[in-house]
Amino acid sequence: MEKKKILLVEDEAELLEEISDWLRFEDFEVETAANGEEALEKVQITHPDIIISDIMMPVMDGKRLFLELRSKLESYNIPFIFMSALTEREHVRHGMNIGADDYITKPFTRIDLLQAIQARLAKHRQQQEIAEKSLSDLKNRIITQLPKELKIPLNSIMSHGNLLAEISKDFDSTILESLGEEILESANNLNGLIENFLVHIQLQLGLTIEKHLLKPHTIEPILYEESFLKARQFNRANQCELHIEPAPLNIQEDILRKIVREICSLLFQLSSEESKLVISGNQLPESYSLSFTTNEAILEGITEESIDAFMQLNDNLPFKTNASLSLSIIKQLLELSGGSLKLEPNKHSSTAITCFVAYFV
Repeated sequence: MEKKKILLVEDEAELLEEISDWLRFEDFEVETAANGEEALEKVQITHPDIIISDIMMPVMDGKRLFLELRSKLESYNIPFIFMSALTEREHVRHGMNIGADDYITKPFTRIDLLQAIQARLAKHRQQQEIAEKSLSDLKNRIITQLPKELKIPLNSIMSHGNLLAEISKDFDSTILESLGEEILESANNLNGLIENFLVHIQLQLGLTIEKHLLKPHTIEPILYEESFLKARQFNRANQCELHIEPAPLNIQEDILRKIVREICSLLFQLSSEESKLVISGNQLPESYSLSFTTNEAILEGITEESIDAFMQLNDNLPFKTNASLSLSIIKQLLELSGGSLKLEPNKHSSTAITCFVAYFV
């Protein structure tokens, strides 16, 4: 069995040597560094299985080291344990708040240290197994579901194209225009489906929020622009109504736009031409509520619990996979941004989809 590799970071030479001897005696492979800067170089070369680091060190302290490691894809998931003195509790609290896996207080025994290491390594193995299973499940779902879903709009494009190629000389301009609209609608559906599957894959593989893109932005223009763009696409501009309270939200603009587009597309696609879509934005004490309501019960059979497992919904549900895939993406994007989704598929013979988004602070 291959030895687990530990990177030990400590500026006190005697303590560094003593702990290294403990770990080597327990059959670990040990690399050492005297500060965070040295540790960063060692990580690039040795690729440790776990890092144990002091907090207060010269040149680069443990907290800065941790943040540097978490900002890089190749070191993001390495388990990290802080070592701290009893007088450094505030630093420990901050270290745990920024995402460290564990801490151990000096002075500690060899058994204390080994238990902390084994616990972190076991949890890391479990996370890897879960991630591998999720990836395997995702591959199977893509292989089995994607070809069928892509063929629906693609078949429509091909059949209308063949019709045009064979007998277009006998068609008048009205029929040609109608066929063109059908082809364009099918192409848009195909493009949207491919885009959603790509977003779904990114989310399953661990899409993260780019915090540098988080900035206060005005919500009203985004909602008006995206909702009316979709309303015009479905020839429903007169059936779209907005009541929006302004507020700065803690969500990337591109993610907010994607959520609004997905919900509007879903409700316009599944509702009748006479149905009105009302979008309401309200400031609540803890979060911002963004509700999309249509006066038809169009999502019966879909529950909040079933969204994550959208491939297992009732076969009789219209647009089953499209709707469930869209809602799954919306829910994941909201949760990624610190928000949540509430679904009311049959609220007094209507449908309500509500997004709760945190305020920008």
